Amino acid sequence: MNKRTKLVVSLLFVVIIILAAAVTRFYSSVPDEVSGGVNQPEISKRIASDPDGNDIFEDSSGLCGILDSRDRVIVAPEWLELSFAGDDTCIASKRIGGKVLFGCIDFEGNITVPFIYSSITHHQKDGFTFYIGEAAADGQFVVYDKSFIPVFRQSWTGAKFSDGKLILVDKGGIFTYGITSGGVVCERAKLSGESLGCAYTMEVTSQIILQKLSTQMLEKMVSDTGVYLEFAYTGNEDLLGQITSATRAFQQLYPDDHKILEKELKGVNEIYIYNTRLDNGSSGYAISVKADTEITYSDENDGKTKKLTEECAAKVTFSGGSLNDLIAVSGSFNKESPDYPKPEPPQTQEYDPETGEPLTPQPETPEDVQPETPQAGEQELYQQEETVIQAE
Repeated sequence: MNKRTKLVVSLLFVVIIILAAAVTRFYSSVPDEVSGGVNQPEISKRIASDPDGNDIFEDSSGLCGILDSRDRVIVAPEWLELSFAGDDTCIASKRIGGKVLFGCIDFEGNITVPFIYSSITHHQKDGFTFYIGEAAADGQFVVYDKSFIPVFRQSWTGAKFSDGKLILVDKGGIFTYGITSGGVVCERAKLSGESLGCAYTMEVTSQIILQKLSTQMLEKMVSDTGVYLEFAYTGNEDLLGQITSATRAFQQLYPDDHKILEKELKGVNEIYIYNTRLDNGSSGYAISVKADTEITYSDENDGKTKKLTEECAAKVTFSGGSLNDLIAVSGSFNKESPDYPKPEPPQTQEYDPETGEPLTPQPETPEDVQPETPQAGEQELYQQEETVIQAE
């Protein structure tokens, strides 16, 4: 190869390098959609910006997309609504199956939260950010943190943020949470239960109990207490299989009183939970119940069927540190028999000492009633009044 040929080859190589650099610069400065052969969408207006310079825009058809800080389209305009939610995430809405549904996408258009919600609302207090999503299908609520990770391991039938408190509802109760910079803290639980047609509620405000027991554990304990009460009044031992494996540790109400014909639960007027020490020495929990009860019994004195009402106190104990190992340990009442009315003393028959005939009590007559004798002061006053009358 002569010098001239070498020169031509060198020039061609330089031209190729220059062209390659120019092409690279061209593609790096053109939005992805244009570089890929897609026309740049018309930007009608910019709706919102985030701290990194990304913009939510609306095109001529009213759909929303996202531009990066260099005005490149990074999310195509195919969403009805978009709003920044932090951590390179947007809350988005789209019409699916004739319904407007909400979910979340990242800045590459990937779906990060499924489009199953009729709404997703943003809330913030004391530096803690969270979101509440309401499912379109069943109305259940899910609470997410700022990274859209569920705060709870369950969904809720109701959820609202009011007066700085997060109030959550499910079939077993109402739970009130305070908001701190570190998250949510349960401050109060109002749990509902039912047994033999009698509804009851248990309120828990002890922070020790609320920190140790999850909402689902509290709900199970209240529900299991209702199952025990039904067993205690009906004697149906099959019920105990729902709450325990140690059936012998659970007693019926007044099991050895054979005078009782029927026991009926009329209402639960007091129920509360506390820490206790179990028979094996381990730490556990107890639910104390005071139940209004109607007892139908056979009176041994006259053989008649009678009724009495009284308040019966029961206790159900539990062990376990999680929902999976929570179990009822024992159940009993504090008395072995009802407080029966004392029988009236028998009347003694008097007889005539001369004839031996039984005497019939006679009603009192005015002659039988003796006048009261005035006391000393009253006697003096009486005499003074009598003297005045005589003087007149």
